[in-house]
Amino acid sequence: MDTYSDDEQIERLKQWWQDNGVTLLASIVISLAAIFGWRNWQDGQQANIDAASIAYQDLLESVAALENNADDIKIASAIFKAESLKLQNETSAYAHFAAFFKARQAVLDEDYVSAEEELTWVLNHKPSLQLKAVAQLRLAKVLVAKGDSVAALDLLVGSEDGIMEYAKAELKGDILLNDKDFVAAVDAYEQAQTLASALQIRSSQTLDLKLNHARSFL
Repeated sequence: MDTYSDDEQIERLKQWWQDNGVTLLASIVISLAAIFGWRNWQDGQQANIDAASIAYQDLLESVAALENNADDIKIASAIFKAESLKLQNETSAYAHFAAFFKARQAVLDEDYVSAEEELTWVLNHKPSLQLKAVAQLRLAKVLVAKGDSVAALDLLVGSEDGIMEYAKAELKGDILLNDKDFVAAVDAYEQAQTLASALQIRSSQTLDLKLNHARSFL
């Protein structure tokens, strides 16, 4: 076992520090920066989520106020809040709901171009599977209102969510029935019935009526 005097040990420690001290310090600094950077990022993300939650609640209150008195000032205020919320965090569910509100208001104003823009915005900003399907359904209805049933039908091809697939099948039947493509409409309505049975959900009250109406033309 090697033994060293106190002076020799000090000299060896100094030499080790000269050889490794800078690297060690750099590693410590980088590690601390990563830790504090991650924590700051997390804190920032939480602050953004909290701010978006507050803004969304404010928007809901404005929307509720429209139910009683939808004057132009209140509508403009709600639309402004919705747009601001969209800009806070474009991929959050809060932003998607804000866009849904703007699309709904545009439809009420028969401004189908703006409604299409808002719903397309949702689809382009990473919605969840459920919100994606909702946006597709609503956009399909807007496109039909614009007279573009072909583009609307393109949006109604399948879904990873069974209930939304049922809703798409029924809407597809409605569009085809309106276009007087009765054979395809019957197929779509029957698909909707099959899906409702498989999912054990109650189909819409008018589905059977629409199916029988489409069959009467065959």
